[in-house]
Parts: sequence; C-alpha cells; structure tokens
Amino acid sequence: GIGIGIGIDIGAGAGAAAGAMPAPRLPAHLPGIDLADGLRRCRDNAPLYHDLLVMFHRRFADAPAHLGQLCREARYDEAAVFTHTLRGTAANLGAHALGAATARLEQAVAGRRD
Repeated sequence: GIGIGIGIDIGAGAGAAAGAMPAPRLPAHLPGIDLADGLRRCRDNAPLYHDLLVMFHRRFADAPAHLGQLCREARYDEAAVFTHTLRGTAANLGAHALGAATARLEQAVAGRRD
C-alpha cells in the first residue's frame, strides 16, 4: 500500500474483498496514539481500526487550518461541531492527548457562540 505519513499502510482494509489483498498491518508504535486502547475499542479488529485511522487522517489532516478559517469567519457553530467531532473521534481512536487538547478548544469555541 501507500504510506500516508503517519506510519499507517494503506492497503486492504475491512471492506476489501476476501483474499484480494493482505490485511493491513498496524505499526508497533504511533506517536500520540495508544494503539492498544484504540484496537480494544474496535474489539481487536485490526483491519477496522486501520481503516478508521486512515479515515481520521484524511478527514482531519487539515484540522488546524480548517478550524482557524472557521474562527476567522466567526462561524462558531460550525467550529463547535467540528471540534466536538474531532475530540470524540480522537479519543475513540486512542489519541488521548489530542482529544484532551481538542476538548479545551471545544470549550473555547463554545464560549464564542451566540
């Protein structure tokens, strides 16, 4: 598969046809992510967890720029939804420090909402 810069191999995922490609491998270590916790939350389904990590990266790779844009445009309701989604997703995947930092952002954004 193709590497995406976070140590995750984009190969076959949970939705791949049986026998078409080997199951993706999770790295032994991924900075900032408790892989054991995230995998446990996925009921030890490594292909599913792999797919969720890849989707997380694709959806939130530009999170700082996107959140900055929403705040510059005073779109605080959208920023609140975005930070809430990022926080919850990060926590569920085992990115606990990111989830905690995003919770603080979520509170700050909530304070700016009308």
